[in-house]
Amino acid sequence: HRYPYAGFTGEKDGAWMRTHDDYKEINVASQIKDPKSVLYFWKNMITVRKEYKGLFVHGEFEEFQMQDESIFIFGKKHGRARTIVALNFTSEEQTWNKP
Repeated sequence: HRYPYAGFTGEKDGAWMRTHDDYKEINVASQIKDPKSVLYFWKNMITVRKEYKGLFVHGEFEEFQMQDESIFIFGKKHGRARTIVALNFTSEEQTWNKP
């Protein structure tokens, strides 16, 4: 691929982690076309973090259901704002109990 760091960061800035071995297949050019890609997921998460900075940056962190390694569920609260985030690390649908 002709872009350094698979297009995820500029050559001047450098990457904070090594470029993945599959960078020829997993890169910005291939993911920018797919709204379900990891690239779009993280772009959306950065937007949410900026919009709710008080909650996600300064909020109190709480973990839930830590015994299940297939999902990661956590909550954040800041003042009257609260949220629960549930992340599924498998390709299968997961069930969980709302804390």
